[in-house]
Amino acid sequence: MKRPEDFEQGTLKNLEPKGAMLPARAGGVYVPPFKMRAMLEDLKNKEKSSLEHQKYMWEMLRKSINGIVNKVNTSNI
Repeated sequence: MKRPEDFEQGTLKNLEPKGAMLPARAGGVYVPPFKMRAMLEDLKNKEKSSLEHQKYMWEMLRKSINGIVNKVNTSNI
């Protein structure tokens, strides 16, 4: 999602390095399972305060909350 702060004189600032690919959102490019495992292993070895780790954890939290909300209906409230 682009915010107004991300725009500077009509161009979008480059917020992420081009090589940075996180296994976060669905609907992206297919990543083979062996490559996905390697990416997750690299992410686990990084510092917990790194931007990539925080983004990944935020996406996992978002997916978890969405999963719980999707299961709710009138009969189980």
